[in-house]
Amino acid sequence: MRKTLSPRGRGRGEGDLQKADKAQFSAQFAIEADSLARPKPEGGPALVRYVLAWVPMLMIAIANGALRQATFGKVMPELRAHQLSTLIGSVAIGLFIWLVVRAWPPSSGRQALLIGLVWLILTVAFEFFMGLVLAQRPLAQALHDYNVLAGRVWVFFLIWLTLAPWVFFRLRGAVQPAVRWIVLRSDSARR
Repeated sequence: MRKTLSPRGRGRGEGDLQKADKAQFSAQFAIEADSLARPKPEGGPALVRYVLAWVPMLMIAIANGALRQATFGKVMPELRAHQLSTLIGSVAIGLFIWLVVRAWPPSSGRQALLIGLVWLILTVAFEFFMGLVLAQRPLAQALHDYNVLAGRVWVFFLIWLTLAPWVFFRLRGAVQPAVRWIVLRSDSARR
């Protein structure tokens, strides 16, 4: 066995050098694997698809409003119609958000919250633009749907809209291992 001198002057065999090379390779591989496992940047081009996904949500909300006006809005008091419409809209848009999160999973919980915040900002900006600018309603009337003490539940929809991407992102991570376990159990039971 050939001996080499280490920096401290002690002899080391070739076997020791191979172990050192393997350890260095393992350490470098671990660093590279760690950088691949880190979440990607939260914004940028990936966020554009979520902004575009807000447009179908706007269409769902408009269809929900039309449903309200054409059906139960005619036979219910306005407050009850508002509450029911908000519930229906929350469910319909929640289903759409679930589909979006399944199709384009956020890279992290943080990105899921960012998506919700972007949707919140777009929704409130659109609502105030429509109310204040196009319909020329006074600010007090535009703020009317935000009065929870008067039975208005629009704020709860906005909270749901903001948190839904994160909720479905978290559920997606929790449900997948459970489904995998169920499938594995059923496969082993068949054998």
